[in-house]
Amino acid sequence: RDLAGNFEKAAAMAGRTAAPFAALIGAGGVAGGIGLARSWADFGSNLYLSSRQAGVSVSTLQGLGNAAQLAGGSADAATSSFVDLNRNIQLARAGHGDANFMAGLGSLGINWQSENSGQVMDQLLHKLASMHNVQQQLYYGNAILGGSFSQLWPVVAQGTDALNRYLNQGQQVGTLSEAQAQQAMQLRGDLELLGLSVAGL
Repeated sequence: RDLAGNFEKAAAMAGRTAAPFAALIGAGGVAGGIGLARSWADFGSNLYLSSRQAGVSVSTLQGLGNAAQLAGGSADAATSSFVDLNRNIQLARAGHGDANFMAGLGSLGINWQSENSGQVMDQLLHKLASMHNVQQQLYYGNAILGGSFSQLWPVVAQGTDALNRYLNQGQQVGTLSEAQAQQAMQLRGDLELLGLSVAGL
């Protein structure tokens, strides 16, 4: 099998993204197409793995990242905050929770004992957005989510209405489905097995 044929088969696993990849190949842009495939596979794979660490769906994690960027913050900070939140919830449930973390959620009336990280994050962001004191927002945000909150803060800085708008827009601009993220994982594995790397071409 030739290189383009192998790549086209691998790209087909990316579902609706296969057509643009195949078009690049047909135009003689094999290396460019492989570069795009690699980027898509890495992005989707990292998002999938991070969502597992965060304890939420791919769509939920990416949606918050999109919202953070739209507000002027950082998608990476949204991911870090979600991962840290889920880890701290699990530690607290196991009896090894951080005192500031548990006290912060408790004082805000958020039940971390029975709700998942997605529910806790949603309640937390809305609680923070309802505060009119920036220092209070930062105090609770940092105590519960850690240092990465400073780059997530813009999403709550303008109040509840703005938060809801950013969250809705974060979903509307597009997120990967679970199936697409898993396809990205498979595509990355296929590219490795086929020896198709940008550096090698």
